[in-house]
Amino acid sequence: MPLFVNKIYNVCGAWEKITNSALSEFEDLKTAFLEVNEVDYSGGKGNILKERISENLKNKNWQSQYPLLFGGRVKFKQVNADPKRISFLAKKEFIVFDMNMASPIYMDSWVSFRTKVMSSNGFIPVLALPLSEDDSLPSGLTYEYAMERIKYLDIFEGNQFIFIGYSSTPSYIEITEADSVVQRTITFEPHQIQAGIGLLSYFSEILKQKMSTFDSKVTIEQDGGKVRLLIKSKAGSVQMIETLLDDYGLVLNGQLAPEQFMSNEVQLLSLRNKLDMAAIEVKHQKDIFALTTSNYNHRIESLEDQLKHLKAVLSKSIISNKVAQSHVSDLIKKFSNGSVVESRLIELAEKIDNGLSDSDKKEFESMLTTINKENPKLVQEFIKLLKGPLEGVG
Repeated sequence: MPLFVNKIYNVCGAWEKITNSALSEFEDLKTAFLEVNEVDYSGGKGNILKERISENLKNKNWQSQYPLLFGGRVKFKQVNADPKRISFLAKKEFIVFDMNMASPIYMDSWVSFRTKVMSSNGFIPVLALPLSEDDSLPSGLTYEYAMERIKYLDIFEGNQFIFIGYSSTPSYIEITEADSVVQRTITFEPHQIQAGIGLLSYFSEILKQKMSTFDSKVTIEQDGGKVRLLIKSKAGSVQMIETLLDDYGLVLNGQLAPEQFMSNEVQLLSLRNKLDMAAIEVKHQKDIFALTTSNYNHRIESLEDQLKHLKAVLSKSIISNKVAQSHVSDLIKKFSNGSVVESRLIELAEKIDNGLSDSDKKEFESMLTTINKENPKLVQEFIKLLKGPLEGVG
C-alpha cells in the first residue's frame, strides 16, 4: 500500500531550507513512503512501517537504523550537545528523519531538545506522523494531535524542523506555518534591572496598539542580571514584530522621535511617561545599591544620563542584528558563480549575528576554505565587510 506525504508543518523556515539545499533528500523521503508494500498494522505492528521506510531509505544511500546494527540504534555524533549522541531513524546530508507512532512525551522531547541540538548543528529534523483521517494507519499520535500539542511548546528562533503528515490517499501537499517565539536577551547592571524590565514589558502595550489583529504573548524571564524577552506570535507576524522591536530600539536610542513611532496622542503620552518613570527608577535603585553595597560605584549622574545609559543598553539588545546575513545575501547576488555551498554561507552568517560557538568557528573556517577555492572574490569581500563581526574567528 503506497503512502503519500499530504501535509507539512513548517517551523522557523525549515521548509525553505529544504527546498533550497536538501530537495533531493526530501524527494527520497516521499519515494520511500510510496514504495511501502502491503503492511498489516493491526495488533500493534506499527513498527513494521518504520522498518519498511527505514529499509527503503537505506536503499537510497541513507544512514538507516534498520536492520539494527549489533542490536542497537544508529546514532549521529554531535559536537554541541549533552548527551553528545542523539539517535534518529535515518540521516542523509543535512536531513535527519524520525517517525513516531504513539508517544506524545517523545514528541515533546523531540521538539524541545533534539531539534534544537540538531538544527543548531546545521541539520534539518523531520518527523513523520500519520493523518487521523486514515483509519488504516496506526494513530497513537497523529499529525493533527501533534499540531495541537505543539501550541503549548515554545519554539525559539533558529529551531528549524518540520512535521510531515502522511496517509494512503494522494493529494497536493498542504503547508502550514508554525507559530514562533522571538527572543531577546539583555544583560543589565543591577540598578537597571527593574526599569529595564518595565520598558520591556511596555512592549506588550505597543503590540496591542500596533498589531491588534495578531494574538501575541509577551513573557519576561529574569536570571540574575540577564533578562529574556519572549514574544510568542502567530505564523506570519514575526517580521512585523521584528520591525516594531527595531523601531522601539531606535526610539530608545534617540534615532526615531516618539511622535514618529506613536501617532495617537494618548499612546504617545503613555510612552513618554514610561520613559520618565524608568529614569526615576534607575536613580532610586542606584541610590539603594550605593547604601547597601559598599563597593558599588556611586557616581553622581543626572536623570538624563541615567536614562541615556539604560536606553542604550536596551536599544542595542532589542534591535535585530542581522548585519552578516544582509551582507552575505548582497555578496552572493553580486559575486555568485552558482556554487551549492553558497547557501551554507548564509546559514553561517546567521550564526555570526547570534554569536559563534567554538564548533561554529571550526565549521565557519572550513566553509570559507571550501568557498575560497571556487569563489575567492566572494570570500575576500565577505571578510572585508564583516571585519567587526568576525573578530575572534580563526
